[in-house]
Amino acid sequence: MAPLAWPLAPSGGRPALTFAVLGWPVGHSLSPLLHGAAFAAAGSPHRYLALAVPPGDLPRFCARLRDEPGWGGANVTIPHKEGALALADEAEPAARAIGAANVLTPEGGRLHAANTDGPALVDCLRQRLYRAPELAVVLGAGGGARAAVWALGRLGCETVAVVARRPEAAEALLTAAPGLAGRARLRPVSLADRASVRALLRDASLIVNATPVGLADPSESPLPEDVWPDGPGRGRGLVLDLVYGPRRPRLGILAEQFGFTYVDGLPMLVRQAALSWSVWFGRPADESVMWAAVSARTGGAP
Repeated sequence: MAPLAWPLAPSGGRPALTFAVLGWPVGHSLSPLLHGAAFAAAGSPHRYLALAVPPGDLPRFCARLRDEPGWGGANVTIPHKEGALALADEAEPAARAIGAANVLTPEGGRLHAANTDGPALVDCLRQRLYRAPELAVVLGAGGGARAAVWALGRLGCETVAVVARRPEAAEALLTAAPGLAGRARLRPVSLADRASVRALLRDASLIVNATPVGLADPSESPLPEDVWPDGPGRGRGLVLDLVYGPRRPRLGILAEQFGFTYVDGLPMLVRQAALSWSVWFGRPADESVMWAAVSARTGGAP
């Protein structure tokens, strides 16, 4: 796939394009803020929208994206990442390996899929970990969890436990994409098996929340209080949440209460957004501009 022309400002008759994030729900998304700020800083008139796309409407919208002029590309969020890959005509290796896509680009009547979640998570973890964890726990079994397992395999993690409410969902994630975790040993665990989850949290140095729990209601946590290790303690490990919002979620409160360092989803959001530009334009966006925009809105910091 050939990237769109750079610089972003139209010249020589190149029109302004529309980009969007597709999700259900999507009203909470900060992606229009991030990309809008980056487009403005680059002197570009391209626009970026948040579009609520019910699950049943994804095929129809992907057809629009592929066939209608004026679209530059789209980001994809919950619950469409696996469906987006299935509807694309071609995909980059990372998207194929992960089994999910968060970036779509129309070109010549075809739809190209990419995944910047996995590479973004690798970058975010490398900034916060001095070595690969021996044991990591991934919460969830959807497209975000697939990206997390892929990233942990690339970091050299020895064992990745996938904890899901439905055991069959965790099993399906582990068998759907051979080689997803590289050399890491994969272990599916049911959230209902409280004793096993508690043992995992006692030994794990990294927990990645790849579920949407806490997004709509920050008082909800993907991990109930009774599965956390006994007694407070410092330096247990890192909890990296893919969820972000204006309020500190219950997961973050519990993580810090039981001695973990908690990082919300803003660093991951900004990094994957910047890498989306590498797909569309051949180079990443200016992350400092994106961080300035998101910090002004939320008070967050890199």
